[in-house]
Amino acid sequence: MVIANDATVKGGTAYPISVKKQLRMQEIALQNRLPTVYLVDSGGAFLPLQAQLFPDKEHGGRTFYNEAIMSALKIPQVAVVCGSCTAGGAYIPTMAEETIMVDRIGTIFLAGPPLVKAATGEDVSAEELGGAKLHSRLKEESSAFYSSARLWDDGVILPEDTRQGCSHCICWLMAALRLYRHLQPPQCCRLSSRAAQAFPVLRGDILPIHRHVYEANSRNSERCRERYLELTEKVKLGGGENAILRHTQRNKKLLVRERLKLLLDNENFLELSPLVGLGLPYGDVPSAGCLAGIGKVCGIWCMVIANDATVKGGTAYPISVKKQLRMQEIALQNRLPTVYLVDSGGAFLPLQAQLFPDKEHGGRTFYNEAIMSALKIPQVAVVCGSCTAGGAYIPTMAEETIMVDRIGTIFLAGPPLVKAATGEDVSAEELGGAKLHSRVSGCVDHFAATEQEAYSCTRLIISTLNFDPPPDGCADFEDPLYDTRELAGLAPRDYSCTLDIKLVLSKCLQIINQRKYERAAFHSSPVLRIFKKDLCSEQNFHVIAGHSQPVVCLRPELSSLTIPDVPLL
Repeated sequence: MVIANDATVKGGTAYPISVKKQLRMQEIALQNRLPTVYLVDSGGAFLPLQAQLFPDKEHGGRTFYNEAIMSALKIPQVAVVCGSCTAGGAYIPTMAEETIMVDRIGTIFLAGPPLVKAATGEDVSAEELGGAKLHSRLKEESSAFYSSARLWDDGVILPEDTRQGCSHCICWLMAALRLYRHLQPPQCCRLSSRAAQAFPVLRGDILPIHRHVYEANSRNSERCRERYLELTEKVKLGGGENAILRHTQRNKKLLVRERLKLLLDNENFLELSPLVGLGLPYGDVPSAGCLAGIGKVCGIWCMVIANDATVKGGTAYPISVKKQLRMQEIALQNRLPTVYLVDSGGAFLPLQAQLFPDKEHGGRTFYNEAIMSALKIPQVAVVCGSCTAGGAYIPTMAEETIMVDRIGTIFLAGPPLVKAATGEDVSAEELGGAKLHSRVSGCVDHFAATEQEAYSCTRLIISTLNFDPPPDGCADFEDPLYDTRELAGLAPRDYSCTLDIKLVLSKCLQIINQRKYERAAFHSSPVLRIFKKDLCSEQNFHVIAGHSQPVVCLRPELSSLTIPDVPLL
């Protein structure tokens, strides 16, 4: 597979359609395990359209993700830098297995000479900043052999001490592994244990000089909290009072949150993406017209996706499809049984052109259902309202389907369309009601006289799955050393003044794991001299609420390079 930039078209800059084409080529290479050659001559993103290039899963960043996947699958990738590699274009050659760079015309840098001039006042040519000779020298000097030789030549490490240094590293590694397995370190690792205790505990005190920033952040966090609660209440109203009255009184159906109470155990429900759908160009769509989250059904964690028919009759907007695909992805990654409460009128017709033409659009929902079935992830659907057009596929592709009498219907085209096409008068119940599909067509597995009966049947189905409930997490755990309520004052109001990330860690981590190891990464080349990165990581894993979690904290600062006063390993 060969992917070559054409620099005669807008300097090789990437348009949204350019990214889409490159992703498709990488997908073909992945499917067929084709070695891939990149001829790179790109000026990065086309700036007037950059907002359309990066925000989503299938946008610009996916290119580099695909490169990493191809490397992991041992599909060779070779890059030839035959022109500019600026901004995002710089990642492609640096992630390839082999890279060839043409002298004088090939350059690699994130920011070109004009930006360096604006940021540092330094005049530097493109060749000095990211030319072939520079990158060749940096590659040579970054090798382990070169680094060891320099340390020996400078007298920093004597060759005969190298073995001793390696033994210390192995000792540290053994101590870390044994700590992770909750085993006592042996005699040979006592030095490592003493060294670990020598590191200071993270301090979480707010210094007086930072108090005004902390208080301003706290006030801003409180305003954000009030705004969040206001939006949450707005979302809970769904389509509004009139739509709720029509849904409950005329259609005799339960509201979506009442349905969840009947389905789920009497425990907390983690609602996902509750505010999505607000402030869109085509108006507000509360919760994207569907409520989704993770909860327990008979002690088993399940993903629940429930249409809210008070929002435009449960019709699917582009944002509704996007949310449902994200929920299915989470269920796939975590192997969660999925329950669909279907009450949908199909696609929202004024926007149907945005729903189906692409890979990550409406048809992907049914593809995901098929993949989950193939992976033996159970899916149960409850038809508690209309299932029209595209909505009709969801219950028919599930492993088990329950349909509620008189209010549940499944058909591709409703009675008005049948009347227009054939002249036949037919009711919704005769065309696709519960009795028809449970006794004649066989599209559903269970007939329910009421919604309450349907959710009881769903709970029974989930309880009979061969899914053992995972062990509950650690119920008893130590509180952090500092008050977690102070976290509100650490969320920055703006980025003109930020507080130390260690203050956040001190209020999240358990006391036993607040001893830290730190490493600092420094870059001294002219390109990266304006950035400083301080990577703070625990001696093994952080423990948050009884769960071990690896944590990496990044603290970029636009300042001159200074060495922080921290112990380095």
